[in-house]
Amino acid sequence: DNRMAADLAVSHLLDLGHRRIGIVAGMRHQRVSQERLAGYRRALRRRDVTPDPALVVHGDFRLEEGRACAERLLALPERPTAIFVANNLMLIGVMRALAEAGIRVPDEMSVCSIDDFPWAPAFQPALTVVRQPIEAMAAAAFARLAARLASDEDLAAEQQVFAPELVVRQSCARLPD
Repeated sequence: DNRMAADLAVSHLLDLGHRRIGIVAGMRHQRVSQERLAGYRRALRRRDVTPDPALVVHGDFRLEEGRACAERLLALPERPTAIFVANNLMLIGVMRALAEAGIRVPDEMSVCSIDDFPWAPAFQPALTVVRQPIEAMAAAAFARLAARLASDEDLAAEQQVFAPELVVRQSCARLPD
């Protein structure tokens, strides 16, 4: 559930007092990107925070583009206090840009993303992420494929939605008063 994944991450940042939350979203034309952006906006609106179009930058889900997107957010006259990133590769690029700019995470900028990965806890600070149930998703896809292969009928396509989980680590902090 891409909308829920983004909503979980942004709601966590809002709970910490952040109101200027930038998003490094994916490619505009991709459904996953549109859903994650919709979840970002939904979380903001639910807390009566008007989404600022200047805080929305689009990348291509790759490391270098994540870095470039972070640089665009940091160049704003009023930069965000937190950045939500649409995937883990762009997250690594965002973290690199912040380090190069001398911005300490989470002291000066909170950061979280969608997609957990094995080395996320090894980062300094350990990265707050929204974990998707990859094993359950893969098992369901395999079961669906096996059913199609075993059937003489043309089985209708069906969509299955899986619930994401917020994994709080150290890359997000309460916004100072």
